[in-house]
Amino acid sequence: MRREKNFWRRANHVQKQAEEEAEKKARRERRETEREKKGKPAEGPLDPSWEAAGRAKEKQVAVAAAMAKPAGKKITFDLWELLPEPLGQTN
Repeated sequence: MRREKNFWRRANHVQKQAEEEAEKKARRERRETEREKKGKPAEGPLDPSWEAAGRAKEKQVAVAAAMAKPAGKKITFDLWELLPEPLGQTN
């Protein structure tokens, strides 16, 4: 029985499968590290046009936020007080 286990460990198809699994794991780890690198900001100064675009976007967001909020108090009118009383009814 022990000889059979040793045989199966050294069998070509088993070794090939183990190699493929190791390659898949290595690819997955590389992809994860690449994704982590993409999320981090670049080192050093930015291009001047990128800085200007960032400032413009910040201003745009600030203006949109200011316009979204109501500036004053809502005024409601009671129109029934303004209308004359119907004919024939007196208080």
